Amino acid sequence: MLPRDIIEILNRPDHLDPTRCLRNSHTLTLIPRVSLKSFGELNRKYFDSTIGYEYAVQNVLDQTPPNDKSYWALMSKDVLNGSKDKNYETQQKMVAVLSQNANVNCEIPTALEAVVSILTQHVRSGERLFSDEPVVFTRSLDVHEGCPVDVGGFGPSGLVLVISAYDDDVGVAALRKFRPLVRSCIENKEKKALDNWSLLEVLWRLTFGVFEGLRID
Repeated sequence: MLPRDIIEILNRPDHLDPTRCLRNSHTLTLIPRVSLKSFGELNRKYFDSTIGYEYAVQNVLDQTPPNDKSYWALMSKDVLNGSKDKNYETQQKMVAVLSQNANVNCEIPTALEAVVSILTQHVRSGERLFSDEPVVFTRSLDVHEGCPVDVGGFGPSGLVLVISAYDDDVGVAALRKFRPLVRSCIENKEKKALDNWSLLEVLWRLTFGVFEGLRID
């Protein structure tokens, strides 16, 4: 669930750019109990794609485990400054240093966390984070065939999920998780609302409530 001081948290200065508050430099969303594959299938209505993504490695969709709990997450809208064109080990260290300096538990997002955060922001504002112009990808915690899964290249046909050993155009975002939900109220709202809305629209409505100053458990 969200902490009671979530509005205060969102209004705090960004540790990496004190001229901006977290509300503007990060995107907050509920990460639901779905998989990369099922989430893509739910969102085909937004993109000209049978899988809900412009391109995704099939093994990534098939083998990445689904989320087993719903929780809120706050993810940076861009890769960390200086993280592009660096190897995965260096990017991991950069996120660890940020976590230590900001005195909060920051981590590299999973592929699912990145996908849900980016697409929910798109439904909320029309903004395409980690876009194809210029091309930007974020690393994820998920590793397949010895290489991390990269998420980004967001164009009109959707996001791209690739396994890449290359570092060009690939940086790393930072994500902060909040405590997993202990009740099923949000999940039940999601299921009922899917009769009329897409899951992305449900996530947008829930997040909108937070930005309006409402407390959602």
